[in-house]
Amino acid sequence: MRVFKIIFLTLLTIITLIGISGFVIAYFYEDDVKSYIITELNKRLKTEVVVEPRDIHLSVIKNFPYSSLEFKNIKALDAIQRSKKDTLFKAGNISLQFNLIDLFNQNYHIRKIKIADAVLNIKITKNGTDNYHFWEESADTTNTTFAFQLEKVVFDNVAVSYIDRQYKNNYSFTINNASLAGNFSSENYSLETKGELFVNHFKQDNIDYISGKPLKFNLALEVNDTRY
Repeated sequence: MRVFKIIFLTLLTIITLIGISGFVIAYFYEDDVKSYIITELNKRLKTEVVVEPRDIHLSVIKNFPYSSLEFKNIKALDAIQRSKKDTLFKAGNISLQFNLIDLFNQNYHIRKIKIADAVLNIKITKNGTDNYHFWEESADTTNTTFAFQLEKVVFDNVAVSYIDRQYKNNYSFTINNASLAGNFSSENYSLETKGELFVNHFKQDNIDYISGKPLKFNLALEVNDTRY
């Protein structure tokens, strides 16, 4: 019992120290991290993103050992050149995660993204114009302090609508849970993905191939640039 008590007290002390350290780090670094990452994101976004400053938070505990910048109740408009735009996506929570040591080195390399309670509306017109290319690669290759070096993307309760009027495709499904894992920043890598969906409809040329069905998937792909 004495050994058990020592182990228990040691673990409790470690957890307490991590909690206190996380609070202190978040308190002192939150404003700088928020300001820097939001500035870098705005340089690359080609559409309007709506989120209140009070709904952006830095955490070093919630996704430990990753630090995370979390956006709550965020919305993005269609990435199109028109004055009237619909909603491309909205999410209850999007978490950009990076190594804790990045806080001290000020090198924010996003390793993981978690998206929860979201709705995504993808549209392609008859002439092939789409609404979802909202991200523009930076022309400044000297900036290595901020980059997406993704290793994993996690989805939780994401409703997807995909309407392609050019090729008459209409898909509607909800991602209950899913993950994508791989070295996405490399041209050649292994992509592993698994998860569970509920398919409302899966229409191609007005033929509904799947309707009202749950679906599980587990795939591994070898990616070579744009070939799978």
